[in-house]
Amino acid sequence: MDRFVTKKIRLDLETVATEENVDDPRSIIDRSNQAPLEAPSFKYLFNDFYKVLTVEGKKLSAICQNCQKVVNGSTNSSGNFLSHIKLKHNLLMQKVKEARKRHDVSKTTEIQTKLFSGPAKKWSKEKIGDLVFNYIIQEMRPLITCEKPAFRQLILGLTGLTSADSVLLPDRNYISKKLNTSYTNYISMLTSLLIKQQYICTTADIWSTNNKSYLGMTCHFIEEISYTRHSYVLGCRRIKGGHNYLNIAEVINEITQTFQIINSKITHTITDNASNFGKAFWTFSTTLCEKSNTNDVVNLSSDSDSNTIGDNGDSEYDEYCEIQHVDLYPLLSEESNEHSEDISICLPDHMKCCAHTLNLIATTDIAKITDRSYLQISKGTFEKLFKFWNLVSRSTAASDTVSDKCNCKFPVPVITRWNSIYDAAKKILFYKEKLIPVFEELKLNKLKTTEWLFLKEYCEVMEPLASALDKLQGE
Repeated sequence: MDRFVTKKIRLDLETVATEENVDDPRSIIDRSNQAPLEAPSFKYLFNDFYKVLTVEGKKLSAICQNCQKVVNGSTNSSGNFLSHIKLKHNLLMQKVKEARKRHDVSKTTEIQTKLFSGPAKKWSKEKIGDLVFNYIIQEMRPLITCEKPAFRQLILGLTGLTSADSVLLPDRNYISKKLNTSYTNYISMLTSLLIKQQYICTTADIWSTNNKSYLGMTCHFIEEISYTRHSYVLGCRRIKGGHNYLNIAEVINEITQTFQIINSKITHTITDNASNFGKAFWTFSTTLCEKSNTNDVVNLSSDSDSNTIGDNGDSEYDEYCEIQHVDLYPLLSEESNEHSEDISICLPDHMKCCAHTLNLIATTDIAKITDRSYLQISKGTFEKLFKFWNLVSRSTAASDTVSDKCNCKFPVPVITRWNSIYDAAKKILFYKEKLIPVFEELKLNKLKTTEWLFLKEYCEVMEPLASALDKLQGE
């Protein structure tokens, strides 16, 4: 039996009834109770060209206002509706394009209104200054950033302000003053917080960049009530001169005094295994300072006793005793003055970083192996690998060749970067099959079978240390 569909559509568009006959002409499906559709994204078609009839999920039915024909389509696509106008009412296509342009302009205006609506009075100088300050500090940008023309135009555009309101934008002086104020407030906040703590732990480290040396310190403590660990930065100070024990001790002592931290409250100060740190804490340890103070008290008491005995002695001897005046200024040299100042420096107990100790085991201690067979195969293997790493890091042509063959870059080991040799060797081992022809193309000595086996065993032995270091560094 032929299938047919008969649709009855009321022109007033209030209800729509569709009669569908599938093997039974009496089967009728009534869709008159469906809710009207909200305008889709191409709603410009439903102002002058179509009227929405029904919607079922993504299925959309609309009636053409020119020929009263029902057109079925999707809420996500205007293809069927535009095709009907193009085929049946081609003269209306120009009006459709104009309606679409008006719709796009109104949509853009609506978005801009939502973004920049509201009077400019809501954007105060303090609010803009706080936002710019937070951006510069958190992104560690130079203070001159706030005076760059492009940056100022960005702020004006986002806030909807005009060029006449540029007085609201902060300059370097404003950011600098706010930075000093924030730092002073931070010192006050952290000082009051550390006074309440019974025990704290500090860390210290030195590094150099751009021919300048810095010492950074952090503090850590566990809150007694909630057992929550808190960590704060104590400072990052310049170290002028060499990294000697005296400069280190002075900077550490200066930072602890800034936050009024008592040495008895510091359980340990953790540093790396460098000898300059060890000498600083050994020379200016709290125990030695206490002993020196005790000796001073004993000496003073003995002097007072001797003076008392002298006073009770024969006074005739004092009458005939000649007093010789001596100029003490030449005797007090700069070194003695510096030494007297150094006595006031007292450092807490010292503890070496366990992660740095593990790194020394993986680098320094492994180089002390005296087995000849190990030294021979280790030296030959890593000499070939370092030639490869140096060539890739210095030659752009070699780097491009490796990138084309392996689709990756190989890290170059750095002494100051922990696990760098292990990570680089492990990646070499992972791309073994692809690197063999690369070594030939770059005219490098290929690794022998025994050297590949050594490299594999090296990675297996060093993996526990590397994993431990990664976890400790991540913590």
